[in-house]
Amino acid sequence: MIGILLAFQVDNWNEDRVKKIPEVTDPEQIYSVEFQNLTHLLLQAMTEKDQTYKSGIAEIDEILALIDAELKDN
Repeated sequence: MIGILLAFQVDNWNEDRVKKIPEVTDPEQIYSVEFQNLTHLLLQAMTEKDQTYKSGIAEIDEILALIDAELKDN
């Protein structure tokens, strides 16, 4: 795993509450090939997920239009 981690800070007033504070623990890792590949992979996965959701929404809209047309005919 690369050296870029999220640090956790525990609130002194309420120890049950944990705050996530983004912190770069190894700045040189940002420029590594591994990090760039991981970033590219995540962006590609998010793009594919977005396309899948949009496709699903389009199919649902098409089915709803067919249902509405069928209901109007009857």
